[in-house]
Parts: sequence; structure tokens; C-alpha cells
Amino acid sequence: MDSKLRACVAYITGRLISGRDFSSIHDDSRSTDVKIEGSIKPDYINLFDHDRQCYVAGQGNGNFYNLHDYGGQCFFELSIEGDTFHGYDYQTPCSFKGDVKGDTVCLYDDQFCQSFNFKI
Repeated sequence: MDSKLRACVAYITGRLISGRDFSSIHDDSRSTDVKIEGSIKPDYINLFDHDRQCYVAGQGNGNFYNLHDYGGQCFFELSIEGDTFHGYDYQTPCSFKGDVKGDTVCLYDDQFCQSFNFKI
């Protein structure tokens, strides 16, 4: 998964699982804050990623989302189960998974066989 899309996925999962509203997420691997704004509702997500200058949007049911990444012109799926998540990026194509604990989002990317940490 592209590192910038990875940050956006971490932002989405952080907001969905924590229930908190925040306007940026810190990407430890790139040592940068990524500004993202928009709506995350149980039935839809509509965000603008300032880092990539594009939208990420789609529909869901509170536990499962089909999302379109307008920056990469691709789709990805995201499932939420308690404080964990998993999904599939059709651009790479590879799966990912992770969890949200406190202010930390940990995302394991199967493409790189590596975990990445983010702070909300």
C-alpha cells in the first residue's frame, strides 16, 4: 500500500474505532503530521486528504466499508471489529490489518510484511 494511503487508512480506522474527531494523524514512519478533514458516519465516509490533495469516499454499515481512493483511482475494503480492523487494497493488491489502542494506530501491511505506527 502506498505510504500516503496507509496514513489515510490509519486516520479512518482511528476515528471509527476511537469515536473521536481529529483533523490530523502523525505518521511515525515518515515523521510527519497528515491533515485530513471530512465526515465519517456509520453509513458513509467522505474525506479530503491534504497530503495527497484528493478525496476518499464510500459507503458502509458501521462495520464494513467499500471506499474509493480518488488519488490512486482504486478501491479498498475496510472491516471494523471492536478495536481491530482488516481490509484489502485493490491497487497493490494486498491485505492489511491492525488495531487501535489509546492514541496509537498500528497497521500491518502485507505488501511490505511490516507494521507501521500512527498517533492520533
